[in-house]
Amino acid sequence: MTAILILCSVIAFQQENVDWGRPYFGLSFQPLNDDSRKELKTKLEEKFKAPSSRVSLNVGQDGMIVEGVATKVEGIVNKLEPLDVIKKIAGVEVKDVDQAIELLAAQEPGVPIDFEIMRPSFARNRVSFSKQIVQCTAVSEYLNVVSNYSVTEDEFKGRTFYKSIRQGRNAMMIYIGKTEDNEFYEVVRFRSNDIIGLRMVEVLVDGENFRFENTLQEKLDNTIIGRDSYQWFDRPVSELGDLLKKIETSTSVKLRLRGRAVVEDFDMGEAIISNIKRNRDLISALKWKEAQKK
Repeated sequence: MTAILILCSVIAFQQENVDWGRPYFGLSFQPLNDDSRKELKTKLEEKFKAPSSRVSLNVGQDGMIVEGVATKVEGIVNKLEPLDVIKKIAGVEVKDVDQAIELLAAQEPGVPIDFEIMRPSFARNRVSFSKQIVQCTAVSEYLNVVSNYSVTEDEFKGRTFYKSIRQGRNAMMIYIGKTEDNEFYEVVRFRSNDIIGLRMVEVLVDGENFRFENTLQEKLDNTIIGRDSYQWFDRPVSELGDLLKKIETSTSVKLRLRGRAVVEDFDMGEAIISNIKRNRDLISALKWKEAQKK
């Protein structure tokens, strides 16, 4: 039977109205059962180059077998090793997968917790397990969220933007900006790589039309001519009314870019809804990072 692997970056944790994000241990494991015992024994034979008759699975009936451990994550401290068998998490006996996930989810990022484990070793020509206590410290999943963005200085003076590393050329994209006072806000950017004479954008949400025109100054300031020619203009989310709220519950989102004699249409549905949801996570992550500095 295929092993069940559980990646432990788990349910959101709250304390004293501070959003700490999901605790991330960088740990994968599978439950101790008949199938996983056979697999564990085979791996122990391979690791210690010992015959099956010399491998003792003296680990009891319940627990979680560690499959993988992330150690190269900023801030994470993980003293577990593959093939360890977790018996207790923070003093509570581990009976099944759901309970293990709940126990890990209840931990606070940055606070060490004890894991009672059975660790295999080779001594006196025999592989056996001995009880040990090791400490592990989770980091906030927010660290991983922020790592997917790059910080760029916008073309407009004094504005910093967080831009998705995997972002392609999108005709409509919502950025996260930061003021000089470290306040975070959202900005919608409309961009065209083909229409240099861009003058108007229409967002059609389930047939309802939202129109945005760029100003003469924006046309002058926000036009790039060269190998990669494009034009853009921005609008703060505060000026868009309930556009984003309607997009999230929509079935169809179309974008129309209008130039003097050219019109381009884009289907933005899934892309822009995903963008909205990712930004919500990013804002929480950025606020979390700022809170750590205080």
